[in-house]
Amino acid sequence: AKTIEDIVSYVSYMKGKFPEIKIGMTDPIPLRADAAAFNADLATLSAALKAKGVSLDFLQADNPYNYGNYGKVKTVGDFVRNDLRMDFGVIYNSESGNKSNGAFYADTIAAYTAYAKTGGPVDQAIIQSWYTYPNTSIPEDSVSDAPFTKLLLDFARLAGPIRSIAVLPPGTPPTSGGTTGGSSGG
Repeated sequence: AKTIEDIVSYVSYMKGKFPEIKIGMTDPIPLRADAAAFNADLATLSAALKAKGVSLDFLQADNPYNYGNYGKVKTVGDFVRNDLRMDFGVIYNSESGNKSNGAFYADTIAAYTAYAKTGGPVDQAIIQSWYTYPNTSIPEDSVSDAPFTKLLLDFARLAGPIRSIAVLPPGTPPTSGGTTGGSSGG
């Protein structure tokens, strides 16, 4: 209950000061024991925010390829979009960013493919690495080095139109399950 009060207080304050700001949450959904219980918590939070005349704008699932549990992510994503009427985003990356450019590239593309097979919603795609790799960004057509820009281009070709794609370059610190302001992309 204290966490919900804190979030409501923060969102109310920020939206009061900056009415156009987009505020959402990032959560490691696969690490949650029960998607239905998490959805109930989200509904409670949403009702508390609504009582103050504000709302969250999005929820992002922090779901590295190695975590799996794409069905759980879809369950939450469907609830967020259909019941709470918020945008749903997925952070695509992989712990194999500790191994090599090629491993990070392959697993990040595999993460997209695995989630896409569930038919789950994606309004925001966030491609992020806070690992050592990829450690190169260009040239984007390099097959042997699998630079970050190659991943971005191939991801965009594979995913097709998504409302927002945020690109957070290698070495970006991880987010931590709290509220976050906005996303970049186009």
